Amino acid sequence: MAVKTAATQLVNLTGTLTRGKTSTKLGHPAVAVKASQSSKTASLELTMYVRTTGAALPIAVEGTSKQSGNAAHSISAKFSDWGEVLHLTAPSGAVPLATVQAVAG
Repeated sequence: MAVKTAATQLVNLTGTLTRGKTSTKLGHPAVAVKASQSSKTASLELTMYVRTTGAALPIAVEGTSKQSGNAAHSISAKFSDWGEVLHLTAPSGAVPLATVQAVAG
């Protein structure tokens, strides 16, 4: 997932973004940016950790999605090695964030 895509998806959630605690995430000082979205049938809770030193780059995204009548699904992504070309394959069973957002309403 591209940084622009991850950040855009977080900002496009209908709930209010809130600043969370500062901590160390993946060895970097970071601030948590939290977002949530819910409907009558589903919910989505996300936290993006953004570096507080150097360039304000996302370090990780963590969260959960839940659809009525189903178990919650864990969401996580880690961002590192900025500027390097990546060739990735989604793990089997992975659900795109856009699909989770569509379910959350």
